[in-house]
Amino acid sequence: MYLIPYFKKEETTFLGNKLMKIVLFLGNGGTTFLDGVQEKEAQSFCNENGFVLMKKFKTANGIFLEIDPKKTEIASYYSFEEAFKTNNECWRTFIYVISDENKDIWNVNSLFEETPFSKVLHDIMAV
Repeated sequence: MYLIPYFKKEETTFLGNKLMKIVLFLGNGGTTFLDGVQEKEAQSFCNENGFVLMKKFKTANGIFLEIDPKKTEIASYYSFEEAFKTNNECWRTFIYVISDENKDIWNVNSLFEETPFSKVLHDIMAV
């Protein structure tokens, strides 16, 4: 089962479009989910890594840990840009377009449909 630490933040563009920034904590330079951690070990994983847990939920795609970015020292970890092409764990940002009419005028959301991240991003948006 995958362990998926994340946080999210809603923002509005200057044109009034709503975006959701979803930031996942990933392994192997931001290319894979963390594997091998059991649900009962989730809190100790957070404690060991200095993550302040706000919410935990489970789906068929993994164990999700919503992290409080204001109480967690995010900057002390690698960013995706720093960790890419390494084996380091890092925070990687994904942008998801939110609209009342279910329209994604830039087709941003469809960019992830053929990736392993698609189902996870959908699970986070559904919460």
